[in-house]
Amino acid sequence: MNGRNIYDLIQMAPGAVNVRGVVSENGANTVVNGLRENFNGFLINGSSNKGLSGGAVNQPIEDTVQEFQQLTLNMSAQYGNSAGSSTNIVTKAGTNSFHGSGWEFNRNDYFDANNFFNNHTDTPRQALRFNQFGGTFGGPILKDKLFFFLSYQDSRFRESAPPTTVTVESPQFRQAVISALPSSTAALLYGNFPATITGTPHTLEDGSVVDLNSYLSNEFGDSGLTDAAHYLCPDTVGTPLIAARMQSLLGVTAADVAALSSPTFTAAGPCSSIPGLQAGTFPRTGVPLLYDTVAINGSQNQTYTGSGNLFNGWELQGRIDYNFTSKDRLFVQLAWNRLTDKFGFPNTVSNSNGRG
Repeated sequence: MNGRNIYDLIQMAPGAVNVRGVVSENGANTVVNGLRENFNGFLINGSSNKGLSGGAVNQPIEDTVQEFQQLTLNMSAQYGNSAGSSTNIVTKAGTNSFHGSGWEFNRNDYFDANNFFNNHTDTPRQALRFNQFGGTFGGPILKDKLFFFLSYQDSRFRESAPPTTVTVESPQFRQAVISALPSSTAALLYGNFPATITGTPHTLEDGSVVDLNSYLSNEFGDSGLTDAAHYLCPDTVGTPLIAARMQSLLGVTAADVAALSSPTFTAAGPCSSIPGLQAGTFPRTGVPLLYDTVAINGSQNQTYTGSGNLFNGWELQGRIDYNFTSKDRLFVQLAWNRLTDKFGFPNTVSNSNGRG
């Protein structure tokens, strides 16, 4: 099972179809008998493990599972809240003897063949490192009365995609935005997230550098505005605030004022609010507007365990059992996991259940 997700066993049943693809295999995203995936039910040791929006809340470590049962048709009334399938899991408990297990599962691009298209372009294999390791240990605290069972699993997953050529704003344009509009969202993004690789100026087919005027005249954008003057008028950009910001960035020249005052500037006539002359922070000619650079993709991980099997993080589970008599037992089970993937969102999930 890819990622050692015990709920992938649901896909072995007749009528079960995964709807998330290979990378995100997860029993919580499996359609059974044509019913929506959130119609499936999940139980651990008799307690509900189903989230409010469907799917399992806690994914038990595979080596802690003692029994796995899946019901899909003609279920009894106790499973009435699950129209698709109902998955019952019983976890291991401590006994009068100490016992445990350990494991290490590894995937590495060193053992993989490169694909046809990479070979055709002499592109090397991309990095893939996946290690899952952990162990279980259980035994008695008080013989015949009190028992414990602990398990731990650490998952370390790293892969990368080929570098991708992208076109971004030039460093000169970024600095112009920061100078003209220091409190804007764009200025905060440009200031805090500079390009890792600067790159080179973007050029046209004739080799000329794309500056602001050539960008507008060649209609790179989808605004429909083909000259700077139209960005300075609130009638054509939508609001006076946007027009004022563009005036601070691009400046206002005498030619702009003449264009804005023309009776044919818009179908309704001249611009309703003509600004005064002012200098801008970004030149319209001679300075690159765009740069071609390379995006280096980091870890391509799911951001939480509920959406996929491959992630960076650790899981810890524990169970305490107490026997009142040979027929009566009380137990408490706790599960905790935490993601440490810096490319995802830190997330912690805890789930506990008890039944006597």
